Amino acid sequence: MLARTPLAFALAHCLVLTSICADVSKSVRDAIAPFIANEEIAGAEDMRRFYQMMLDGGVWKGKRLLSEASVNELTRTLTGDIVTGFTDGMSWGLSFQVVKEPQGVTAMLNPGTFGHGSAYGTQSWADPATQTIYILMIQRRGFNNGDNSPVRRAFQTAAAAAVTLDQ
Repeated sequence: MLARTPLAFALAHCLVLTSICADVSKSVRDAIAPFIANEEIAGAEDMRRFYQMMLDGGVWKGKRLLSEASVNELTRTLTGDIVTGFTDGMSWGLSFQVVKEPQGVTAMLNPGTFGHGSAYGTQSWADPATQTIYILMIQRRGFNNGDNSPVRRAFQTAAAAAVTLDQ
């Protein structure tokens, strides 16, 4: 059974917003149910674990939590050529925004990078091409668009540069 952690809440969020996760076992659904009702909030480490599970095709610590087909469906562009998202060059999958054409605040990311932002500037993104997870947890009012903020751009630029230097 999946432990009752914020990681489970993050998974629950993903599962509740999609109908394609019927392959998830009843024990996993039962384990994450309390986090939906309690509206618990995940921390940065929990989000990192969640995104790592997504980058690993639905597997966490050797245990399959989502089918690879579900992960692919969640993270692929479903909106075609419709202009979507809160920044240019974006599209929507199921629950995730997906980078189609990196530009502006997403210029340092690769096509296929998926994630989500919040109203107060928190951002979490995973880049499958570099296996890099970006998590920026802030609560700041006053951004006209938290997805297109100078804080996000500076964070992602510095993180992408650090990953490049590390390789």
